[in-house]
Amino acid sequence: MRSAAMGLVNVLVSLLLLALSSAYYPHSPLISIALLVAAVDQLIDAYQSITGKNPYPRWLFGLDLALDIYQILIGVALVLMGLSYIPWLESPVYPVLFVLAGALIAGTSVSEIVVMDPRLFGLVKSHEAGTKRRRILR
Repeated sequence: MRSAAMGLVNVLVSLLLLALSSAYYPHSPLISIALLVAAVDQLIDAYQSITGKNPYPRWLFGLDLALDIYQILIGVALVLMGLSYIPWLESPVYPVLFVLAGALIAGTSVSEIVVMDPRLFGLVKSHEAGTKRRRILR
């Protein structure tokens, strides 16, 4: 149940990132591409949390971790950007939305790193190493 809820949150965050990416495209295509990369990684994280299978090959474990750290940085940047615009706008609705969106993006990425299972990447073998070691010690 938790994995389905986390997958739903990841899909919603991905849609939010896609909306931000399309909104930023006319002003800054570089920021738009950065948000698009984060949105695609959120969709991959949603697939992983729903199915329990990792679409990355095991030699790309570092890339998955780096993209999650990248999303944390994007979330923090959105929070800081929202906080910096609060005094300049008459209505604080948009800056508060940026702060909430950034916190949600950073929070989901932190939870992905915390829940990251090395067995999904094939980095941990089964209990074979423990039984071989016991046989040698006997």
